[in-house]
Amino acid sequence: MCLQKGSDQLYQGTRSVIADFLAASTDARIAPAFPAAAPQQSDAERFLRQLLQLWSDHTVCLCMVRDILMYLDRTHVKTAGLPPVYDMGMETFRETVIHSKKHAVQSALVSTVLHQILLERDGEAVDRLLLRGITEMMMMLPAAGASARLRQSLYDTSFERAFLDASETFYARESEILLKECNAIDFLKRAEKRLEEEDQRVEHYLAPATGAKIRAIVESHLLQGNVTSIIEMDSGLVSLINNDRLDDLSRMYRLLGRVPNGHPALRAALAKFVKSLGAAVNESLAAIPAPPTEGSDDATASASPSRPVSASAAVASMSGVDPSAGSSSSAPAPTTAKVVSPIAWVEGMIALKDRFDALLDRCFMRDKSFQNEINAAIEVSIALNPKSPEFLSLFLDENLRKGIKGKPEEEVEAFLDKAIAIFRFVREKDVFERYYKQHLAKRLLYGRSASEDTEKSIITKLKVECGYQFISRLEGMFKDMSISVDLSAGFRTFVRSRGADGSDDRAADDEAGLAVEDGDKDTASAAALATAASHGAMPELFVHTLTNTFWPMSAPTATTCHFPAEIAAVMAQFQRFYMSRHSGRRLAWMQHMGTADIRAHFERGRKELSVSTFAMVVLLKAFNDMSSNEPVSFETLLAETEIPESDLRRTLQSLALGKYRVLIKASKGKDVLASDTFTVNTQFASPLSKIKILTVAASGGAASGAGGAGSSSGAGVGGSSSSVANTLETDAERSETLDKINEHRKHQIEAAIVRVMKARRVMRHSELVAEVISQLAPRFSPDPVVVKRRIEGLIEREYMERDSENRQMYRYLA
Repeated sequence: MCLQKGSDQLYQGTRSVIADFLAASTDARIAPAFPAAAPQQSDAERFLRQLLQLWSDHTVCLCMVRDILMYLDRTHVKTAGLPPVYDMGMETFRETVIHSKKHAVQSALVSTVLHQILLERDGEAVDRLLLRGITEMMMMLPAAGASARLRQSLYDTSFERAFLDASETFYARESEILLKECNAIDFLKRAEKRLEEEDQRVEHYLAPATGAKIRAIVESHLLQGNVTSIIEMDSGLVSLINNDRLDDLSRMYRLLGRVPNGHPALRAALAKFVKSLGAAVNESLAAIPAPPTEGSDDATASASPSRPVSASAAVASMSGVDPSAGSSSSAPAPTTAKVVSPIAWVEGMIALKDRFDALLDRCFMRDKSFQNEINAAIEVSIALNPKSPEFLSLFLDENLRKGIKGKPEEEVEAFLDKAIAIFRFVREKDVFERYYKQHLAKRLLYGRSASEDTEKSIITKLKVECGYQFISRLEGMFKDMSISVDLSAGFRTFVRSRGADGSDDRAADDEAGLAVEDGDKDTASAAALATAASHGAMPELFVHTLTNTFWPMSAPTATTCHFPAEIAAVMAQFQRFYMSRHSGRRLAWMQHMGTADIRAHFERGRKELSVSTFAMVVLLKAFNDMSSNEPVSFETLLAETEIPESDLRRTLQSLALGKYRVLIKASKGKDVLASDTFTVNTQFASPLSKIKILTVAASGGAASGAGGAGSSSGAGVGGSSSSVANTLETDAERSETLDKINEHRKHQIEAAIVRVMKARRVMRHSELVAEVISQLAPRFSPDPVVVKRRIEGLIEREYMERDSENRQMYRYLA
């Protein structure tokens, strides 16, 4: 026929025969199987099977027809611009069967398939192979009017849109039901299950391109619109963390990460909860009121457990830290009292960070954005405590003195890393440096450090964090201690070579503690501590010679204590020895800094007393002769010893009113009056052979350590020679310390301004202030107003000048 010019007749005849056959098959096989309005499962499957069988028969026959009419496809179809025979057969099936004008096959097909999917979503079993065959049929049938370029299928135009619209309706209703009936855990599990079901549905019988679209619908209705509701449920984020529901918390992170607003909302809620826990630590262990929450009571409830929890309980449940740990009293504090416990506060912050670091690893996949949010929240919590630098320094001091004893190296290293992690969050690092230097000085001078290697290790870590300038003075302190050992060894050799002469036999049982200062002719000198031990007729002196630019002490303006002759002699001998090695330097003895060991003979036995230098002077000057034991008045002691009156009162309180009363005060009462007299307690007894007598703090009452909150000077190590733990500074001492820090900051700000201007030569005011603040941020955050004042000061001293035309511009003057 093709050769006889009957190609078009053959093509059109074939189309007509196929159409007639499909029409008859539709009437005979499809129409009787049409499902009812609410079809039974069997009716729906019968309809789909009949349609799928007709499609299968059609495709088999169509392939045979295509093979028979292959010559027609190669000649007539191409030249006439007609669809190939196979494509023509597909279009004929679509128009005759699916788009039948006699039977609503398409609407029945789509509604039946959607009904099957709905049944499957409701938990009923459906024939997935049957549905796969139907959807493959729709994907193979071209859409009406589809161009060759777009190549849309019947699946795309007729089924997918209907499927997505039905899914929108289903999941919108599902979202409302789940919010009413489920808690956060069940809600997330149901949402996760729905997503898995849709993925399986796409894998088994839907087009792969439908997967992203249906997932977007599920995520939009179940997750994106309910992010805040899920997080703020009673069983939401806070409850999951408090109850250690790590799998559920991980599920929340994964699912909320699928929507654009999920992780930002989760990070914000997490940061809010971290801040609430930090506020609980501050309130219970630092007596800092919790900051006001944003919004109303609802906002508070969203960041709190479902049941009320006190600040103390929150801390205890978080870290196991006893809120009363570290307090000076062993009795439980009243429930209304605010306990200030620096050690427990730092432990609470470390526990807080450890807890959320663990959550970050196990639940948030080390997400950097979550890590930054958690760290920022912890930093804010630490910044709310203005004493955080002092607290951290006290924490390190407590552990470096005794907390690390007996611990393995790995555990000590882990402790140091955790302490440095908290240090990173401290904004006023220069304040920490000042306190740490004070506490380190006490540990070194009084030999209270548990491990020199650990001390140097933490200084190395501080150097990594803040640079060499930050720790240069701390390293200088260790260098001085090493030099002092060599110097004292040389002094002992010097004494042996020259002979110990001029000593009194009565001094054979004394041991003195003093302090020395060392410096150049042109610079301020340094402080040092000396401890003496008696061997033979002359006391043995051990001197720490320190550089005053490294140590947080200031030299006394004049000698304020009259030492016994035998002590003065050995001091003068050390002075001659030192000057023979270092000519042109100046020594200043720090009398209030020393310790002394004295062997005392009482009627009930001999004891060795460890006392401060001032206590040694009082005992040797006035009470060394016990034959008469005549009362000695306060005025006499003041005149003979020349100890400052306030220090003398504290010294006598420690000797006559403390735990170990080696002196007896004639009058009653805890205060030392000018009219009081003292005698030796000849009946003194104690089961201990060596007794340490602590010096009463300047604030009165409690025994102070080597400095600490009760020390008379907030500027240095001075105060007493006792070795109990450092304590918080009083308000007056803290004020004095901050004044000195602020004065030091002025010089740092000016130095930064000069550095910047020297490099830039000309700079605008706003840029200069911003650059100075940026350079000083690693140490502290300067106030822009203060920076402006320092700029004005430098202009007055002609380091820089304002531009004559633009007053906002500065010029550096060489």
